[in-house]
Amino acid sequence: FAGPRYLSLRIRASRPSMFGLLLGGRVEAELHELLVGDVQLGWAHALAGADDGASALGSFKTTWLYGAGLALRFAPHWRARAGYRGETWVLDHTHRALHGAEIGLVARFQ
Repeated sequence: FAGPRYLSLRIRASRPSMFGLLLGGRVEAELHELLVGDVQLGWAHALAGADDGASALGSFKTTWLYGAGLALRFAPHWRARAGYRGETWVLDHTHRALHGAEIGLVARFQ
């Protein structure tokens, strides 16, 4: 997959932002007739944005998105999915990581 990516931190001490192109991929594997596993990875490099060299964080350089999940088919085109989603922001002077759980309903029509 490919598409635009915009990030902006809005905290009192710093206001860096970035605009870039997100590139990534997703792989699905049928583990059982009713169970599907997936893994995804994406990367974006800052092409433009507001630099904040005066802050302790610095400016955005790159971002990484990653995740994995399991989906249970309960109808021909519907799945209930649970998974993990992570994101890492690489800035001039540090990096920040976000981790979270996902639960959702997926509709797949071909």
